[in-house]
Amino acid sequence: MRHVYSILIILIGWVFFRAETLTAAIRYIGGMFQIAGKDMANFVFVMNNKYWFFLIMGIFFSVPHPKMSAFFKKSNVTEFIGDILIMAVFVIAICYMVGSGYSPFLYFRF
Repeated sequence: MRHVYSILIILIGWVFFRAETLTAAIRYIGGMFQIAGKDMANFVFVMNNKYWFFLIMGIFFSVPHPKMSAFFKKSNVTEFIGDILIMAVFVIAICYMVGSGYSPFLYFRF
């Protein structure tokens, strides 16, 4: 529950950071938790197999797994391999973002 609570607070906090006014933020938060017919049709249109894969992987890796943590902390070698895997995923994510062509720039107002 602590993890779900943290994620919800972060998501809602970013809305307040990004919104122009308080009414726009409240409207946007209402839209985040409301699923209507048109929104569901857009969701099905946008979600292809690649995005489903990333959504499932994001959910899986955002939840702590105690047995996996215990396995990687057994020796220095497994800890090193875990660090290498994390860095590899980070590099792949950076390559994916650079190659996508879409670059939102949130801080242009500051």
